[in-house]
Formats: sequence, structure tokens, C-alpha cells
Amino acid sequence: MSTVMHLSDMHFGTESPPVLAALTRQIVELSPDVVVISGDLTQRARRREFRAARRFIDAVNAAGCVVVLVPGNHDIPLYNPIARFLWPFKRYRAAIGGTAVSLTQVDRLQFITVNSVRRERHASGYITARRSREVVAKTLHRNAGDVTIVVTHHPLGTTALGEADTDHQGDVQTCRAWHAAGVNLVLSGHVHRPFLLDATEQLVQTGEDSERPLWILNAGTAISHRVRHDYPNSFNLLHFSQSNDGWDMQLERWDYSSQGARFEMHLERQVALG
Repeated sequence: MSTVMHLSDMHFGTESPPVLAALTRQIVELSPDVVVISGDLTQRARRREFRAARRFIDAVNAAGCVVVLVPGNHDIPLYNPIARFLWPFKRYRAAIGGTAVSLTQVDRLQFITVNSVRRERHASGYITARRSREVVAKTLHRNAGDVTIVVTHHPLGTTALGEADTDHQGDVQTCRAWHAAGVNLVLSGHVHRPFLLDATEQLVQTGEDSERPLWILNAGTAISHRVRHDYPNSFNLLHFSQSNDGWDMQLERWDYSSQGARFEMHLERQVALG
């Protein structure tokens, strides 16, 4: 069994110290194999915020976890439009790493990171057709029977969730292509709201019943005081196991409790990946 901790929207610069301390303890106690961070490591892409994010990543690595991450829209300059258009990821690349579509293999799990941030749109973003094709190419070359997990910042299918957003018009085409290639799961963040969506029902819409779902799992904000929609700080914990019927994922959502100054498991759900 492989265990993955899914964090998002750290927003260093607005972090709550007690929540950060509790999360650090949980990483040591839960000892996940992989920690995924689906973007927005910083609040305003300032150097000191990237340094704080780098210290956190180094601490996670020191705990024996593989870190898989992507940038978010807060990781490019907001108040310097020249820097945002000419070299938007300069500080991110210097402190954190690259932004190209990349693959990380951990046991039978294949993680593909894809950058959804667009310099011309500071808040909203989307997956370009070129990057979508790169994800498809890497998925098609996976080992037979492996689980393919795509990590991006902006959640696919916000329109299907009742949020009018014309910037996500290409999500249907992206989901269809990734589903056809064999992607099992997409991890995202951005909206500070945890949810689980079966894209085969609302986005892929092939007109035929599909035996294999394409799940989109969103995470809330892990440590920032900028919580929204009455959701507390939280993270997802995923346990992957294989049986004769395919892969299953046990999904746990852990919410921060200010009374106990710790994260506690809030809900649990068994998900078939096919």
C-alpha cells in the first residue's frame, strides 16, 4: 500500500503558525510515501515566502517523503506586471524548481505535474492544448497496471460545479483526452474548498457508460488563515491498494481543530479507480 498526502494553497506569508506546527507533526506521525502540493506555495511570490516554502519542503524531504508539486497563480508576481509577463516563474524556479510537464514514479504510482498558471491571467488559469498533449504522451508510456495521477493547480470542471468561468471551457476536451489515455486521478486546489468529482459523469460525457472513472480531487488550504466557504484548514490523505479488480483508493480528509491544535480525520471514503 502506498500513502499520499495531498496539500494545497500553503500561502506562506499568510500561514498560521499553530496550523503549520500541527501539519509538520502530522507528516512525521502519518509518514506518507509522497507529499503532493498542488500550487500556491506563497501569497505574493516574495523571496522570503519562497524561502519559507523551501524550508518546509526540505523538512518534508528530511522526513523521508517524496515531494511532488506545481506552482499556483500566487507564485507569480501580482504587483509587478513587467516581471509577471517577462519572467513570471523566476523566483519559483530559483527556490523551488522547474515548471515543465514532468513525471515522478513512486512504486506503482505515476505522478505527472502540469502547470496551469497563465501570466496573462493572475487569478484564473487553464491547461494549454500543448501541455495536455504532453500529459497524454507520458500517460501512454506508463507501465501497464500503474496508477496515473495528474497534479495541477486550477481544478478542472468548475463550470460543472456551478461556478460560471469561461476560462475553463477547454476542460471537457482535456478531461476526455486524459480519460482516454488512462489517467486515473487529478489532484488540484486553488478554490480553498475540498471536493471529489467524477469527471466521467459531468465532464467526459462520451455518451457511453464508462467502467473506469476519472476522479478529480480538490484540497482546501493547508495552513493559511485565508480559509473560505466555512471550510477549515485541511489536507487529503490517500491510501492506494491493488486487488484482483484493480486499484482502490481510501480517501481521508483531515481538518484542523483549533480546540485540540491538531488535525483530525473528518471523513473517510473508499474510491474505486478501476
